[in-house]
Amino acid sequence: MKCSKRNILKKGVGWAATLALVLLLGAGTALGQGEAQNDLPLLPGGGVGKARDMSLPDAVFLVVRGNTSIENAYLDRVVQKFGLEVEEHKFKPDVTFDSSLVRTGTDDDDETDGFSYNTDSNDTQFQARASVSELVPTGAQFTFSWEFDKTSGDTSGSYSSDDDSTSNTWSIQMQQPLLRGGGIDVNMASVRQARITEQQNILALKGTLIDAVTTTIYDYRSFLESARQVAIVLRSLNRAYQLLEENKALIAAGRMAKSDLVQSQSNLANQRIAYQQTLNDVQQARLELLRTLNLNKNTKIKPTEMLKLPEVLPTNKQALALAYANQPAYLQAKLVLESSKQDLILAKNNMLWDLNLLVNYNRTDTNSNDQGNSNETNWSAGLYLSIPVYGQPRLSRQAQLLSARSNLLKARNSLRQSNENLQIDVDNGLRDLNIKREQVKLSREALRLSQLQLQNEQEKLKYGRSSNFQVVSYQLDLANAENTLLTAEVDYLNSLVALDQTLGTTLNTWRIAFKTQRKSAEKKVWDR
Repeated sequence: MKCSKRNILKKGVGWAATLALVLLLGAGTALGQGEAQNDLPLLPGGGVGKARDMSLPDAVFLVVRGNTSIENAYLDRVVQKFGLEVEEHKFKPDVTFDSSLVRTGTDDDDETDGFSYNTDSNDTQFQARASVSELVPTGAQFTFSWEFDKTSGDTSGSYSSDDDSTSNTWSIQMQQPLLRGGGIDVNMASVRQARITEQQNILALKGTLIDAVTTTIYDYRSFLESARQVAIVLRSLNRAYQLLEENKALIAAGRMAKSDLVQSQSNLANQRIAYQQTLNDVQQARLELLRTLNLNKNTKIKPTEMLKLPEVLPTNKQALALAYANQPAYLQAKLVLESSKQDLILAKNNMLWDLNLLVNYNRTDTNSNDQGNSNETNWSAGLYLSIPVYGQPRLSRQAQLLSARSNLLKARNSLRQSNENLQIDVDNGLRDLNIKREQVKLSREALRLSQLQLQNEQEKLKYGRSSNFQVVSYQLDLANAENTLLTAEVDYLNSLVALDQTLGTTLNTWRIAFKTQRKSAEKKVWDR
């Protein structure tokens, strides 16, 4: 039955949502059917006070909110977004204005042939300039400038005069490249590249979030697994203690040799050693999780998640459709190819001659007490050609063209390789899931048989039909079976997380609203 790509995506997203519910609302066992998380032992940890219950969704929320790598990524996004705004301003006007006010004075005393002359002069000059320049998508540069200059002179003393002058000049210039640098496709290339870079930056941010969430899930499950292993060892320790007490009773009744007690005592000692080791393991896992969550190392937490294994998995077709739409690395490869195409457009255009059409028009109005009023108008239009016939400029442009062609070919190869890698990763992920699901089923059956085997052997021991050594061996087998099932279930769930990461759907699965900007980061960077 054929399905459209849109339907495949809908089904894939539906699977991701179903998987999220399974992971978030999980309720199952690794330590025995029907066992609740409240059966976990109280774990020693840093700090004082009651341990804080933490579910897996709690941990995911905390890492998204407070992880240092994520916070730094959002700080970078402020600068990256502004860089796009700068490039998109390319075809908007640039306006400048400057002015000056200068006053000068001179005092001149002169004596000639017995006569004294005194002259004082004061000049005031005010200048103002403004210009508006705008680049249009064809490559044409339009510039309008205006300049106002007013000079006031006042001379007093033996000779008095007033000299005021005003000039007002404005000009319009247009320069249009006809070959190199001309054309909409060429001038829009840098803007398109900036937009591609923005998409790459957003994908990089998404990848940072996915990696942080994935690491958190792994760390949380490692902590949970270590805590469950403590519970397993405690039960093994309890069984070893009960066996020792039963052995003592059998010895007192004359039904067991006293020398057989050594086996039970040795087993009890080994279980105590294992208990100490698991306590160390759980503390290491706790600290690693706290580091990922950016929480104080003395924070006492208790994992409350229960393990439930989903039975419904996506098909290969559904998984690939999701990966093509969401996988950051694959989407990055596609963007690199698009960016390389823009580089080649610019490099090819850069090989053309410089042929520009230049048009100027300016007018100056002057008003002076001495020279009267005058108006002057000038205009010009012409073509200007520059050809790099031979030498470094031409070789440099040719090197850029060769580099652009090479980068485009490499980008195509990388995209093809990325596509193949993605298909292989999806195949491996789904196959690994199916194998691990089968391992869980086999581990559950092995645990059931191990429990039954130990019960039968304990009954035999009561009637003298089994040895103490055999019972101890079956107790160890039961503990190993419990640990094997726990590891199998955690590995299976972690394989789901790894597949989510491969597909790029981690944020969808955990219902994390992906935001390309954070207002808190913008306030910090802009210092608002």
